[in-house]
Amino acid sequence: DSKSLIAYTDSIIQVKNRALGYQINIVLADFKCEKNRLSRYLIYPKFEILDAKNEKEQNKWIRNREYTYYGSFKHFIHALAAGKVEEEYYELYTATYSLGLSAGFGRLIHSDSLKVSIGDSPQYKRFYLNDYLKVLYDKGDSYGKSIIKFKKDYIVIDTLGNVLTPDWIEMAGAWYMERVADSLPMEYVPIN
Repeated sequence: DSKSLIAYTDSIIQVKNRALGYQINIVLADFKCEKNRLSRYLIYPKFEILDAKNEKEQNKWIRNREYTYYGSFKHFIHALAAGKVEEEYYELYTATYSLGLSAGFGRLIHSDSLKVSIGDSPQYKRFYLNDYLKVLYDKGDSYGKSIIKFKKDYIVIDTLGNVLTPDWIEMAGAWYMERVADSLPMEYVPIN
């Protein structure tokens, strides 16, 4: 299709993220960017912790990782799996895509109304969603709003906030803008 950019490689892509203190070795499974600037990609990253030059740099990485984590999709999924969505400064609203992200909010809903059930084992859960969900994160100087919808009835998540079926999600807003530079390892949880 002449209106799309499709990329592939048979090599490992190496990204050094000096802001978060990781080298990410990436297997690119899928990449497509449409003319309308919508893009999708599927990667399999392996994180290696970089050696800090000194304690100041190590502390900077810890702060940057926490800043990247709070308000992220990973943070939201972790809060959802733990039953702490509202405690973690999220507000949930019904939404339709035609509302857009800045056209106001739908009806406020409580996270208890979302269906999350145990998956194939206790550390995995199924998060069901049959319509658009607008998610607002508002904690002090951190703010973001996003809309999510699933391509299937549910996604599979784990208790650390990882989505094991990422290609089943459509999103817009702040979370859509998160890219490889905002990636954290699957096992990451903030120190504080």
